[in-house]
Amino acid sequence: MPVLSGLLVALGGRRLKIQEGDTIHTDTSTIYLPARCERFSSYEENRGFYRLALVFAWAQTWFASWQVDLQVLLYDLDERQLRLFQALEGVRLEACIERILPGIGRLLQAMGRQRDRLPAQQAWQKAAQRLRQPDATVRDSIAWINKLPAVKSLTLAAYQGRFQPLAVRQALNTRVEKEKRELQETLQGIARQRGKGSPEQTPDKEKRFSIKTDRAKPRGARQIEFTMDGEPVELTPQLERLLRSISQDWDEIPPQWLRVAMDKSPADDARRMGEQAATKTPAENESQIYVPEWDHSINDYRPNWCRVFLREAEAGDAESGRRFTQAVKSRRYGLIGRLRNSFEFLRAANLRMRRQTDGDDIDIDALIDSLIAARRGEEPDAEIYTQNRKVGRNVAVVFMVDMSGSTRGRVNRLARESLILLCEALSSLRDRYALYGFSSHSRSQCMIYRIKSFDEEYNQVIESRIANIQPHHYTRMGAAIRYLRTYLLNSEAKTRLLLSLSDGRPEDKDGYRGKYGIEDTRRALMETAYLGIHNHCITIDSKAMDYLPHMYGRSHVSIVNDIETLPFRMADIYRRITQ
Repeated sequence: MPVLSGLLVALGGRRLKIQEGDTIHTDTSTIYLPARCERFSSYEENRGFYRLALVFAWAQTWFASWQVDLQVLLYDLDERQLRLFQALEGVRLEACIERILPGIGRLLQAMGRQRDRLPAQQAWQKAAQRLRQPDATVRDSIAWINKLPAVKSLTLAAYQGRFQPLAVRQALNTRVEKEKRELQETLQGIARQRGKGSPEQTPDKEKRFSIKTDRAKPRGARQIEFTMDGEPVELTPQLERLLRSISQDWDEIPPQWLRVAMDKSPADDARRMGEQAATKTPAENESQIYVPEWDHSINDYRPNWCRVFLREAEAGDAESGRRFTQAVKSRRYGLIGRLRNSFEFLRAANLRMRRQTDGDDIDIDALIDSLIAARRGEEPDAEIYTQNRKVGRNVAVVFMVDMSGSTRGRVNRLARESLILLCEALSSLRDRYALYGFSSHSRSQCMIYRIKSFDEEYNQVIESRIANIQPHHYTRMGAAIRYLRTYLLNSEAKTRLLLSLSDGRPEDKDGYRGKYGIEDTRRALMETAYLGIHNHCITIDSKAMDYLPHMYGRSHVSIVNDIETLPFRMADIYRRITQ
């Protein structure tokens, strides 16, 4: 590792850390490499593979692989398309590496370049030719995804590892807030130092900085011209390092980062942004909190915009609740048994690791890819096995139930039945789960109804609350998501899931409809995904595909045309995401 760390320092750019990991990848702050490499028979070849994997991960940050709308990678691309993106971006990065690091370029050729693994069809070779041009960017890799003909299999060079956009998004969020705060504190210090003794300096004057670089030159050779209100500013090594790090995440440093108001400290601004991001975690006994709302027309949050109340769901008449629950259990007796069996199997299930160098069984897809590579005269991939590993479950899930007025009638009844069945099945799995309903009546009355919290046992009281779920008013989804995701984040769990059951689009009486409501909900879901929470929505509205994929992403939406199958579908999605 010390030798590899020295190589990173020599390469330049952001100070990346190296850590041991199960897979080769980078989150743009840390490069993860396996503790041992035994892919080849000789020490030199294994050492060369390590160097190549390290340089390729470094190249992702240096040549801006992640200066792309990460929502596209997280929400709009399926697993096949993400693999295709990695292959195309691999071709571009290899060309960049070969231009500035000829020695690594020769190693690339010896190990087998990604461009040599692409299909021989004309369209694929045309894409490779474009991506190898000096002016190619990650946007070209994205643009080619939907232009290329489908292929049965696509081999990735082993030294690429696996792209993990969610890990990148999480590291980026942490780094962005830190570097923005550090930059503004530095700029404010420069402004105050220059304003000393100047009669023109006023307490509330805004200072504007600007940055210029020569984009025609290679990234490492670009000179930075930095000015304040048109006057040159001398770059300290610390400021230059900070600017170069930020420029690896942003094509251009956001202009608002380069403006500082002298009447407040950057810490005040950071605190305000923290409030807008709704980082406050509601306590179970807290009756109300305020959360922000995203306004797409101004491209910014409206802070403390929605007042969210937490109420305990009414249990209703105990006898009526008991009769409803018993009727569901009697009518769905066979289904409850099957669900329990499947959940019990899930509790004892192994984690199946694909594409391993050794293991318990053959990975058919990996074997086929390896045979294809061998037939084409390429080095076959040795990762053709699967491994089964025992894993302990550490899951927390919140079921977010739409209790708006549009759910009256059969939809409401099926939702209540589904929750009863799920609770019966989940009791055998022993995962932590909670049930919350939501509705609204303007931004000042956003209601969250606690049906079951994480700490409550499933019993007759919970059954009575479920049986008494009643439709109320409107569907302000953004506020409900922001409230419940902070509650979910407060749970100690490795896997967190927010599963929504809703019959229609976001809507409220005060203008929260159409694009406004959809964009706020989408923003709330993106915030949630960035925090590592899985989102999924089940709807019975066949027209929902007009807007739900935009909000949740295509792979995170399920349409249930026959609502009699709703209990089956909810259980299936839960098992698939938490397994």
